[in-house]
Amino acid sequence: MFQKNYHITDYQGLPEILDQMKALITDREKAVLFLFDENFVEERLLDMLHTIQTALPGLTVVGMTNHDRLFNHTDNNSVFTTLSLLCFDESSFQVVLSDLENKSAHRAALDIVECLEESEDVKGLFMMSSGSPDHQMIMDRILRENREIAVFGATAAVKNYAMQESVSFLIVNDKLYRRAVLSVIFQGKNLHIKADEEFGWTAIGKKMTVTRADGKNLVQEIDGSPAANIYEKYLGLRSNQISVENGVQTCALPIYQRGKCL
Repeated sequence: MFQKNYHITDYQGLPEILDQMKALITDREKAVLFLFDENFVEERLLDMLHTIQTALPGLTVVGMTNHDRLFNHTDNNSVFTTLSLLCFDESSFQVVLSDLENKSAHRAALDIVECLEESEDVKGLFMMSSGSPDHQMIMDRILRENREIAVFGATAAVKNYAMQESVSFLIVNDKLYRRAVLSVIFQGKNLHIKADEEFGWTAIGKKMTVTRADGKNLVQEIDGSPAANIYEKYLGLRSNQISVENGVQTCALPIYQRGKCL
């Protein structure tokens, strides 16, 4: 098994990369190409997928549009595409697509759970979601019965939330889906997968723990001290300045959930 990553800022470099992939792949049925693209123009995306399918027929392509730069050194005006080729020897994969235009999120979750139950030596699940507010419910349903499997992935986001016509897409081979959940199941007796978190933040100071909270959104106490005191000490915000409207300031002290704990 090996993985090879490619990054392009325009589609003119795509044919050369596809030639390199062609020389690397020995069995296209045991290879999958992950594609993450900053382009939100449907026609241009379809042209790129057509180019890939023409050069490498039979290769599985999955991916999504993403909402920001993947690397800091790329400028905001460039279209940036990341291609990640994964080729297996002993292990394998399968793709499960749930088009939410045609089925409920509950049914989509059941389809994925049933597929996991019927598969042998499942070690990892890569999930992508687009256009569905129910992806958390789907994830919760899967994790409830598959805690030993490494689950990772992301949701595709729109380019501009103020533009109603701006949409995100999931990619499967030569097709785009606006409302869907896509799962890639990794299987193999000798396959080992480790999942980790990366948010683009650099940790400073000490780690702190939320010790009391009200509901899902209100943090009341951090490390045994009133949350307002912590925000005032580290951010210079008084209690009457801490609100949803001041999210730009308070997000300088980010909180993320690990398992059932914050």
